[in-house]
Amino acid sequence: MTNAEWMIKNGYKFSDLLFSFDSNGDTVISLNDKILARGQYIPSLKRWLDKEHEEESILSNAEKKYLSAVIKPFRDKVTYICKVDFVNFDNPEGCVYQRIVIVLDDSPEVVLPIFKSGTIYKGMETGHVYFLEELGL
Repeated sequence: MTNAEWMIKNGYKFSDLLFSFDSNGDTVISLNDKILARGQYIPSLKRWLDKEHEEESILSNAEKKYLSAVIKPFRDKVTYICKVDFVNFDNPEGCVYQRIVIVLDDSPEVVLPIFKSGTIYKGMETGHVYFLEELGL
């Protein structure tokens, strides 16, 4: 099934598609604020519509594997996971780092080590609340 056929089957309007670029220069195709495709080189909307439909995953396989291992001991207590900016006021470049925060039901949150912005967890939007099912965990 092509992306165009998938849209028709699910009742989406082609006029609701948005073809844009993110802050990293990657092409982004979105529909009703949901990102359908993201990549360094998506030549045109028409080519994307003709391409075989693939469900886009927010996390890469390595990211899923890592987060699954981290949350395994307390998986039933996870409320949500979020990517947040790490502000380093001593750095003249401003906010160039981020981190993953895992919020639990009745315990302190779990904060993972910082990473350089745009290097990993690229599919996650900063500040957005993600539930385990949404991340495929």
